[in-house]
Amino acid sequence: SALAQAPVDFTSSSAVSMAMASETSSERMVVVVLGGPGSGKGTSCSLIQECFGCAHFSTGELIRAEIEDASSGFGRSIQELVASGRLVETKTVLKLLKNAVHRAKRSAGVLLDGFPRTVDQAVLYEKEGLPLPTHVIYLDVPRKVLRERILSRGAKSVKRRSDDNPEAIEKRLNDFEQQNQKLLEFYKAHGKLHVVDGTMPPAAVGERVKAILSGRASSKL
Repeated sequence: SALAQAPVDFTSSSAVSMAMASETSSERMVVVVLGGPGSGKGTSCSLIQECFGCAHFSTGELIRAEIEDASSGFGRSIQELVASGRLVETKTVLKLLKNAVHRAKRSAGVLLDGFPRTVDQAVLYEKEGLPLPTHVIYLDVPRKVLRERILSRGAKSVKRRSDDNPEAIEKRLNDFEQQNQKLLEFYKAHGKLHVVDGTMPPAAVGERVKAILSGRASSKL
């Protein structure tokens, strides 16, 4: 992994105070959508953006846009990491994200797609003064289904992603599984986490997500 931060004890007083501060520090809806690669985060985020007017920030899209900028040496260094299936450093992601959120400061809310990925990232995100989460949606999809979806996506895509190959896919899934459980526990401990069955048809997933964000349903653990 390209992440090199020291481990964070998310039960410590500093981490707890930052997490609990989200209850009062922001009037806007701030939604974090989590899930493995191929879990349907992009589809759910598009629906949330349309229904609730949130500015949608996919760290993957921000990274790809930087890579595709031919004038960006920063983008070329990111490309080397992505092509090998490694994760981009948190400080790099936060730099891209902070700039994007600032440009959308007048939006009705903030929608984070696939970030943070770890407890370390969650705490560093809060330290940057970025808007704190009000809802965390986790799209729960088994590893076997994620693998099938990623391979299918790569086969159908005209422009295949450099990390949609079997070796890189397995590394991405391993990284996700190793990091995800503690992150879910972190948000669960602070009453933010809602789990949605990501194997349902997209329309059903969308309706569940809308119900949670509108206060008509709860999938909290």
